[in-house]
Amino acid sequence: MRKIVAVSATRRTDEQRERVALNSAYVEALAGAGLVPVIVPPLLDPEAACAVLDRVQGLVLSGGEDVEPGRYGAAPHPKLGETDAARDAVELALIAGAERRRLPLLAICRGIQILNVALGGTLYQDLASERAGPIDHADRRARECEHPAPSSDSRPGARAARDRVGGGRCDRGGRTPRQRWPMDARGAVASGGRRGGRPLPKLRGGAHVSLAFPSPEWVGAYGQAINASDGYRVASLEWTHGPVALVVNPKPEIGIADPVGIWLDLDRGVCRAAKVVSQGEADQAPFVISADYAHWKRVIRKELGPIAGIMQRKLSLKGSLAIVVRFVKSAEQLVEAATTVPTRFLDE
Repeated sequence: MRKIVAVSATRRTDEQRERVALNSAYVEALAGAGLVPVIVPPLLDPEAACAVLDRVQGLVLSGGEDVEPGRYGAAPHPKLGETDAARDAVELALIAGAERRRLPLLAICRGIQILNVALGGTLYQDLASERAGPIDHADRRARECEHPAPSSDSRPGARAARDRVGGGRCDRGGRTPRQRWPMDARGAVASGGRRGGRPLPKLRGGAHVSLAFPSPEWVGAYGQAINASDGYRVASLEWTHGPVALVVNPKPEIGIADPVGIWLDLDRGVCRAAKVVSQGEADQAPFVISADYAHWKRVIRKELGPIAGIMQRKLSLKGSLAIVVRFVKSAEQLVEAATTVPTRFLDE
């Protein structure tokens, strides 16, 4: 019996009609490898899309648009290409679902990028300006050729489409994953071919890897968690009061010599950017909440509510308390999102 694999897809508009689309090269390669591809439309509710994973033996993430920078805590680059927030949401859900089910996963072009983001990584949005080099990553002639597409799973059987999957062109080029601070990666490595790759943390379902709080990787993952939270989105639709900065006070004995600011560009239920900033940059936000490391740890562990912490002066607020109190549900959902980030505390 032939095995079935789920394949993510893009969408396009032809003659004013929106269509779900997949490059035929994917279908030909998968069929040639003895597999039956089933397309997962990017228009589905993310949770509903995951239902297909109960009936397939693998997942293929195809090429396409750029990943929305807010997913990895970055601001849009002037040369950012087309994005599709709905597709991002569906594919992130599929990746998490595949990890929970221990399904083999093959990522190609954009697929590698969204996988890297799901694992807590970041991306260069435009290689030509951000990481110039001798290789033309947007060379369309090269993209016509077949290229090896490594699996993100090294277990037996993980090469879902054997040697032929990945032929054909990527739909967009010129982007590569990047990482900044070192990451704890016990056992989970991003695909890097036979020469290896940089370590990446496992998905939450793996429960093996934690991100140091408050590293840039932790902050990026936190931004993703906020955007993945339906509870936060609903509770914060009326938030139009600007960014919020969370400041971790210095604690040299654990390696925090200076204040660390966490900038959250929040607007109408969306975190448009999440990044580490200096104290001076954090002070520019209309709302700044500062606290010692131990108190932030209690907040993340849900041992101290943010509003209660402000009232007890364990957290210091600069900004309108009246507005903050109005959005107590939003504050609770921000904490809830933080609890979903696998966290390693520096004082433990």
